Amino acid sequence: MITVKVEVTFDDILQGTPGACGSCPIALAAQRLLDTDRFKVEVSLLSLICLNLDGDLSGLAELPPDARAFIDGFDHGADVEPFEFEIELPDELLAVSQ
Repeated sequence: MITVKVEVTFDDILQGTPGACGSCPIALAAQRLLDTDRFKVEVSLLSLICLNLDGDLSGLAELPPDARAFIDGFDHGADVEPFEFEIELPDELLAVSQ
């Protein structure tokens, strides 16, 4: 496991879709950290979910409280701001450049 910083940018917020697990700004930001040839990201209100390209679970990480609050606000139409948080992910999910 390795601790990584997920940086949610203004562009992630603009490109995000409320209520869409794979298009949440947090999912878009986390996707930049992963080996996208092999994995994709979705989020629930509690977890960051890493799936292989067949849709099988490859990793799961609990989201910190500030990320949970961001998702809840974003999904309910609140104004949200760029932010960052740290999360532990299995090494094998990360892009080589990490």
